[in-house]
Amino acid sequence: MNIKNKICVGLDIDDPKNLYKIMGSIIHTQKYAFCYKINPAFFLGHQIVLEKTILHLKENNLKWIYDGKLGDVNHTNEKYAEYIYEKLGAHGCTLNPYVGKEALEPFLKYKDKYNFLLCRTTNKGSELLQKESYKKVYKIAQETGSGLVIPGNKLEYLEDAITNNPNTLILSPGIGSQGGKITLNNNNVIYNISRSIINSKNVEKEIKKYAL
Repeated sequence: MNIKNKICVGLDIDDPKNLYKIMGSIIHTQKYAFCYKINPAFFLGHQIVLEKTILHLKENNLKWIYDGKLGDVNHTNEKYAEYIYEKLGAHGCTLNPYVGKEALEPFLKYKDKYNFLLCRTTNKGSELLQKESYKKVYKIAQETGSGLVIPGNKLEYLEDAITNNPNTLILSPGIGSQGGKITLNNNNVIYNISRSIINSKNVEKEIKKYAL
């Protein structure tokens, strides 16, 4: 099977009690997905569902990212990193670099993990701070061997990130429901798609549109 694009399936199920739908989304996409993404906000108050979802991913040897956008001082990040990488067994995590490079070290010491630094985002108003800081985040990513979060629905941002960070892994949200399309076939880009896939009537058919 010739899979053209790396696809990360976001398991952002509106009703977190619907374990059946979560499992179905995983089962019907695992032939095509590079990895999965869990945003803990969608599982608040439903710890058992979260644990069962993670267990299913583990039992099927599927990679997944904890999309917590975490950023805190060193001793707090130590606890977060230990929980996410050792207790939960995530393969990657999204991180907020606003606290600085040194504060990220608890995550960065896990050399076999995918650490993605929040750099540019899809939301309205994101440029208020990001237009002044994104190049500094580029530099931190290059110095630490981290990945970047760059939106796929803002093509000029993605093109700039690829040009200036040719060896950096990029997690790119904003595809599908948020208006973005995959126009760049680059092996360093992981396109994150959530609602367009998991809310589709035919989940497997939908992911194939993006992956193949």
